[in-house]
Amino acid sequence: MSVTIELYETGEQAREATAFNQRMRACGQNVFLLTEYPPGMEPDDAAIRNRYYVARDAGSVRGGLLLATYPAWFGAATEVDVVNCREPLSEGIIDPAYRLLGLRLLKFMEQQGPRLFALGMGSEQNAFPRFLKAAKWRLSPVPFLFRVARAGAFLREVRLLQTSPARRLLARLGAATGAGQLGFTALQFRAAGAALASRGMTVTPVAEWGSWVDGLWERCRAEISFSVRRDLRTVRELYPLDGRSRGFCVSRNGQPVGWVAAQLSQMKDHKYFGNLRVATLLDGMALPDAMREVVSQVSGALVQEGAELLVTNQSHTAWVRAFRSAGYLAGPSNYILALSKQLAAEIAEQPEGLARMHFTRGDGDGRGHL
Repeated sequence: MSVTIELYETGEQAREATAFNQRMRACGQNVFLLTEYPPGMEPDDAAIRNRYYVARDAGSVRGGLLLATYPAWFGAATEVDVVNCREPLSEGIIDPAYRLLGLRLLKFMEQQGPRLFALGMGSEQNAFPRFLKAAKWRLSPVPFLFRVARAGAFLREVRLLQTSPARRLLARLGAATGAGQLGFTALQFRAAGAALASRGMTVTPVAEWGSWVDGLWERCRAEISFSVRRDLRTVRELYPLDGRSRGFCVSRNGQPVGWVAAQLSQMKDHKYFGNLRVATLLDGMALPDAMREVVSQVSGALVQEGAELLVTNQSHTAWVRAFRSAGYLAGPSNYILALSKQLAAEIAEQPEGLARMHFTRGDGDGRGHL
């Protein structure tokens, strides 16, 4: 095996990538695949710079990956670039002849710089996270939080409740009798208190991110040990308000105190969520004394738009507390954060560094893969 890793930019590579995807689909791999056309590249002065690569051997594409360079912030007021390693894919999944390609991709990633992270990956038991763990990266799940808005729909649709006849019967009874709604209202009792506390605030859907994003970033960043920047320039590139992502600004006495980026998706036979209408709170920034109220206001707005279930992943303990105080429950997380050795060490050097790092679904592949 003589593999070269090169920028993905030609029609020939695209034809080989299409053939690669066909081989993967034939073996049942249908979720993570290579794009079948040469992706465009952002200019070097863009806030976020995505670079797609393919691994080629013997005139065929055998894998690929995406490296995204982000502007980042340490709590010690240090600004650096950090590389997000996404969508690594190897033919070793289906062909033992390429079982070492994953290691080759990992080595290539580590050659791009010392500060790298990967986010998502499904499970620590999957091949890519196992490679990262063997390379001494730091792995941990990003807490998963959810709030049930329509208990009947939740009980009918969530696949975990359909895995045995007894579970199906209990779920159907709960949905039919209203007991499920009463149960979730009791479990999520904090939601009512958060709604009362946020009555003096207003939530506004925004068609464009404004200068108030910069103001909130300047006021909030001291509470963060490490994060991709959440200034206006970066937020516009992370969350373009193009209909798929939507933005909300929460104000108190006419002054912005927080924002949230979200998606509202109608699921169709989803492996976890069935046919639920799911709101994903991708990201947010808020003044420390307004976090709970920001979560409550935006959650209420999404429920009014038809959300039956609201979900998020948050690494910062203050955001986890805010969501829990707004009625969210904790569930098992398959959203894994991996930090390169140097990045993990530099975050840990900050006061309560690992507890105050800010990673969300918006930083990785969490927008497209729940």
